[in-house]
Formats: sequence, C-alpha cells, structure tokens
Amino acid sequence: MEQGHTNDIPVPNPKNPAWSGQFLGKFLGSIWQSWNIDLERSQGKVATAERMLVNLDSGAQANLGAPYHALRADADRTDRWWYITAGSLWNSANATPQSSISIDALSGTPSGAQDAIVHMKGTNTSTHDRLIVALATDLAILNLTGIDPISSGWVTNWWSGTLGQNTTSANTLVSTAPIILARLESIPMLAVCNGNLVHTIDASDNVSASRIILPNNYVVTNVVVSQNRFWFLAKHTFSGRGLIVDWDGSSVKANDYFYVDGTPIMGGVSTLDVPYMVLDNGCLLEYNGSGFKIINHFPNFEEKCWFDSINSSYKHCAATDGDMLYFLLPQPRDLSQVGSSTAQSIRMRGGIWCFNTTTGDLYHRYSLSATRVADSTPYDYGQSSFANGQIASSAINTGFIVNTYPGNINSGNGAPKFLLGGRVIYDYNTPTVRNVVGYTSEQVQRSYIITSEIPAQDVENFWSVLWLRFNKFLDSSYSIVTKYRVTDGIINSNLLALESTGTWAGSGLPYFTSTVPSGVAIGNEVEILAGANAGFNAHITGFLKVSDGSIVITPDGSTNLRVTLDETPPNTATTNTCLVRYEDWVKVLTNNPITTTNSVRSNSIDQIVGGQSASQGVYIQYKIELRGKRMMLNQLRSIGDVMINTEQK
Repeated sequence: MEQGHTNDIPVPNPKNPAWSGQFLGKFLGSIWQSWNIDLERSQGKVATAERMLVNLDSGAQANLGAPYHALRADADRTDRWWYITAGSLWNSANATPQSSISIDALSGTPSGAQDAIVHMKGTNTSTHDRLIVALATDLAILNLTGIDPISSGWVTNWWSGTLGQNTTSANTLVSTAPIILARLESIPMLAVCNGNLVHTIDASDNVSASRIILPNNYVVTNVVVSQNRFWFLAKHTFSGRGLIVDWDGSSVKANDYFYVDGTPIMGGVSTLDVPYMVLDNGCLLEYNGSGFKIINHFPNFEEKCWFDSINSSYKHCAATDGDMLYFLLPQPRDLSQVGSSTAQSIRMRGGIWCFNTTTGDLYHRYSLSATRVADSTPYDYGQSSFANGQIASSAINTGFIVNTYPGNINSGNGAPKFLLGGRVIYDYNTPTVRNVVGYTSEQVQRSYIITSEIPAQDVENFWSVLWLRFNKFLDSSYSIVTKYRVTDGIINSNLLALESTGTWAGSGLPYFTSTVPSGVAIGNEVEILAGANAGFNAHITGFLKVSDGSIVITPDGSTNLRVTLDETPPNTATTNTCLVRYEDWVKVLTNNPITTTNSVRSNSIDQIVGGQSASQGVYIQYKIELRGKRMMLNQLRSIGDVMINTEQK
C-alpha cells in the first residue's frame, strides 16, 4: 500500500458556508445531531447556547406542582409573573424573571389550576388586568368588577356563579377533558375549550355556550391564535387522525377542518400570522393558505420513535421570537417498547428545539435542568431524557416555554429571554422527578454537534487530519473536545442504543457503578442523558467488578461493574443515579482538549486523527464538544489520504 493523493473536505461546504441542520438522512446539511447549540448568535457559526438556571423547584418547595404555564399580569396591582402549576399558583416579586417566587397568598387562591389567561381590564382600576384561571370544572378570576383583589381576593366560581353557567350539558365544564383558554385580540373574545365544545366570552362577559362543536370523539388539547383566527388542535379519543379546526371568531360555524396523519398536540404557535404545528410523529406543519404542509421533520420521524402524546397535553410548549420557533419536546421513545429505558431516540434529545422559518434549520437549543441559581457547582448541563418508559407519561409531559420580551421593560437590561418550566429527573433509578421553574442565562455550558457523514471522494480513505477554526476563548478553563468515528455507532439487536442506569461514587471519584450492556468496550464514550451530571461526556478507562475488585475486559450485561472514566464529572459529591448512553466515539489523539486564550479573533489548529486501522472508512463523522461560555466553531476540514494498493497481482 502507498499513499495516492489527499482529499481535503471542508465543513460546511464553501458554497454554503453556514452550518445547517438537522435534516433527514445522514448526508443533508452539515449537522446530523445537536445539543445545546445556537446557530443564530453569530450567523454561519455554531455557538454554545444559554443554560437554564432553576429559580424554584419542588426539592426546595414541596408545594410546587407540575408547571403548566407562566404569564405576566398586574391583576393584584403589582406587575409580576404568575406561574400555573398542578398544585397551586405562584408569583414573582416583580416583573423581573430572576426575582424570587412565592406561593400566592391572596384570599381564595385556587388550587388544581390547569390554564390561565388575561382577558380585559377590571373596572375597579381600568389599568389593571383580569386574570382568569381554569380549574377542573369552573373558572376563577382575580380583579373582577366590584371585588377588590387585595382585600377580597379570588372569585373561584366565576363560570358557574357570576356567569350563571354549569346548568345544562351545553354549558357545563367537565373534569374528564382539559380546559384550554385562548384569546383572540382582534374581537376581543375568550375561548373556553372543554372536550369537543368551544364556549366564548366577549368583552362584556356575555357567554355563548357551545359556540363551536367539534365532531364526536375529539378533544381540544391546544389552541393556536393568529392575528384574526383560532386554530383548535384536537386529538381523537380512539387513536383516529388528528384534527385542526379553523375559526375566525365571528362566523356561525367553523371556517374549515383539516385532518392530519398524527395527533397535533405536541406544540403549536403562530408567527408573522402563519400557524405551525408539531405532530407526535415528528412532522412540522406550516399553513400555506389552503392547508397544512410538511416543511421539516424532527429526527425521530425516520427512527419511528414517537413523542408520547397519549395521556399528555402540551398547551404552552411553544414560543416565538420573530421568525424563530421554539418547541419544548420530550425525548421520543419507541412506544412499542414501553417500560424499556433503552427504547429512546438515538438522534434526538429532549429539550427546547429551535426552527428558523427563514433558513429551515432545526436544532436542539436549550435543555431543562436541575441546577439551581445558588448552586456553586452545576448539578447538570441539561436533562436530555425527561421522558422515558420508567415514568408514567402523565407525570412528565408537562411544561412551558415563554418569551419574556413582549412588553418586558427589562428585556434590554440583561433579563432572560425565556422562562422555562417542566419536570426533570434528578435521581434516575428511583426515579425521582423535580418540578422546576427557571430561566435562560449566559453560563458556562456544554454543547456539541455531530457532523453529517462526510463521504470519501474515492472508494476509501485513511482519515488523517482534522483542522478546526474557532473564535478565541474567554477563559483558560474553556475547551473544545473532538472525536470521530467511521462506523454507524454501537446498537443492540433491536437497533436501539446501548444504555444503563448508573450510580455515582461521590467523594470526588471519577466513576459510577452499573450493569453495563454487552457490546460496550474500554475507550467507548459515555454520555449522561438524565439524572446527576446529565450533559457530561467522558470515555471509559476500565471496568472492575463491584463484588471483588477484579478487572473485567468485556462486560456481559449482567455483572455490576465499576466504570472508571478519563474525566471527572462536574458534580463529584453526588451519589445519585443517572442514565448512561454508550457510543464508540474515538478521541482525537493530539491537542485534545483544545485550550487557548490567544488574543486574536480567530484560531485554527490541526489535530491528528488516530492510526490507519482505526480511521479507515468510506465516510467519517466528527463530534465537536464546546465547553465554556460564548464558544463558537467556525469551520472544520477533514483531510484523508487515499491509499493505493500497489501489490502486483
């Protein structure tokens, strides 16, 4: 064998120098998989995204229920954020998202809230909002005319009492279906959705019961509001096709019905007066003026791993920021293997996904976290698996994402852009879930991309050099870690990723114990998906039997092993559990990790990809992990030598 010639393949392609992704297949776009990245901060580059900090959680406040929604209102004469949870109502000290949060202490504060909305101003003081909250079978209101919100508090039977409803089947709110609230500003009109019925309340509190009636066996689970229309998203109670109902708020009946091949309850939002929907099969839909068309797919679509939508509602799991859409989604799983912690998507992580309606880029932007504001050491860098077969779906698929910019006077003064809420797993094996409410913040983060497969320009390459170009680091503790593989990864016979539950050793030791699946080897990568140290990536240096300390070369899938790592996790004190995924990534041999604080604007460095036997292949993928704050990757070049067989035949 002798060297023939060298292939030099830049990523992204110079003809389209911006990083792009994710798309179906292995070759489209330049990003195949993403985690905690930002493609908007500096156009054309991959940057680390902001990290979620927890402002309030059920570990500190046991009364904090599953978070459903957050909205800003001054119904109690203080401009503040209100948090709707399964157990009770909470509010912030002021309109600053970072301010302290406490349980609502007004008289009659309702429990068991499902949704909330602001509708009109109270006549007590014309400048203050009326805050309406959906309960199991009624509506509560704060700042009702003639009832002082400070001295008298809440009216908890506004629907059945003040408005005189709940008297017939046509106007009774039932607990067997969620109550969804939505408001059309242009009329103005409040829609109260319950089961297949849509009731309305106008600006003068006149009720039209059963104003719109959806077909039997459909339940409204979400409402998207555009400039002058309601879009009611409904699921079929017997696994039929999903339904989207269009209504302008004034016509005698609904304007149109659109049936879709999926259940459109995963998230919906309107931006620039165009509605978008996410189906449980991973399809992203856009309204084109006459119907809904598929404009992109989340990665789970081709894996046939659906979002779990059977017992869950995703009412406020979408937000907009100009032409950017954000969707809070759980990690998809193979519903045919419910109960298996390993039946999850290989390519898609749970969290907040971003879709750029201009470029078509779809990628993972933010993660839910269990790290509190006061934590000196991160508990995690984001929980990517907060939906799995070990936890009942009704206990996890809740949450919200809210853009704080609209009307936020502090938005230009360092305030977070997004408020986030949800349930995360902080002790995976039990499992123990923590209800969390927090916000995005510029913190040290860990992010990564996996490139699309880079094919050899000839039959086969010996990939030899990786060249990176990146912005300068702001701190000497920041780094870039580079890895490669020339395989499709390691999977089991069911084509599922290899995973196990691990327990951290604590006391500053870099290892966990676990029953490691067969097929995992020394040198493989571990990625912590959930629980303590989620978001941490390292490589295995050895296995020892827990029972007697003897060395193990090949795990058998049944023996409890101590798994030693080449790096120490960020939280070394914890003895909590975690969900571990195993992959066959190989660390690049030299200059790894990359650390530099040169004062120049841009740096580049060559890295040697491991020996020929390890790097030979018809394609190669790279995993680039960014560790730090405001880290940016500009470009990489993959260089391979084509080897020619010169043996005489």
